Amino acid sequence: MELPLRTLKPLLSAIVLLVFFGCAGPHGRAYLYPDDKNLKGMYHKETEEGVFENGSIRVAVRHVKASDCEGSPLLKSLSDKKYVILSVGIENKSKLKAIYNPSMTVLTDDSMDYKKPLDYTDLYDAAIGNSGLESGLSAMKGRIYDLALTLKPGEKTTRFLIFEPLSKNAGRADLAINEIYLGTDTVNLRFPFLFKSPEI
Repeated sequence: MELPLRTLKPLLSAIVLLVFFGCAGPHGRAYLYPDDKNLKGMYHKETEEGVFENGSIRVAVRHVKASDCEGSPLLKSLSDKKYVILSVGIENKSKLKAIYNPSMTVLTDDSMDYKKPLDYTDLYDAAIGNSGLESGLSAMKGRIYDLALTLKPGEKTTRFLIFEPLSKNAGRADLAINEIYLGTDTVNLRFPFLFKSPEI
């Protein structure tokens, strides 16, 4: 049975749209955007950042896009290889010392990936043998969360967390920042993200 042309055109258009949006999803260049539907309580979204804030601490997380890495050959190389680069800002609003240990942080996704952040040694291994990247490695000191970091009351910092690539099939991810110490108390944070194309 042949379909009339006026029925066939919308059907073909729908197929083309499905193919286009299917190719533009997590399988292409995709970034983590805050899943604002799952940001509740003291969590909220500010533009492309997921933010946790209370009277003692503020933590903001944003996926760094390739276009933001142009000034750093190392970051640009890692971004091109689909490493996940997160900018994480921490502000100690309390009257106590805040201690953040990145070894207690993990990035997971719905494809069962479980990634720990790279430290300076991992970055050195990634850059070794490439003079262009090696020269930019020293500039990364103090720009990534590597060892445990102490923030005095009122202090704040913004540094990078870098993770190996996630699965191509991942559609959502969670960043768990565990055991930020405020004095003797601890804060455990969870930032939910969705993968979207950079145009969105």
